[in-house]
Amino acid sequence: MDEKFEKDELLRDLLNEINYRSAPLSFAERVSSKIESERVRRERRTETIQIIVVSLCASALLILSFIYLNNRYFNLTLEDLRLFNSDFGVKHLLYRVKGIFISDGTLLWYILAANTALLIVIQQFVQNYLYSSGRIGKS
Repeated sequence: MDEKFEKDELLRDLLNEINYRSAPLSFAERVSSKIESERVRRERRTETIQIIVVSLCASALLILSFIYLNNRYFNLTLEDLRLFNSDFGVKHLLYRVKGIFISDGTLLWYILAANTALLIVIQQFVQNYLYSSGRIGKS
């Protein structure tokens, strides 16, 4: 905060030293518009950084959940994903997936789907709250 205060003081002193008769008539307007455009640019940059961070976190969480699901239930390897190089191919993979969804653990899948939907709703609520409260996105 001290650095910002020092910059404000320096700008104020500089403006006080200017001979107002030598400055063009639109000088104050140009300075004000440049200050405002810099403020808007910084807000947009902050908003963009926040969106990128949230997107990266959500993507990492999604990837980790897929890895967990694969390790816990599917146990698919890269060989399994090469559908046209094996004798079983797509049919074998579909039987494995069908066996998981029709097993006793089907309720777990419904819970995972509900949790995913809930996370999406919460993310949208938080994003709308940040925009409507003026914390980000106001220009």
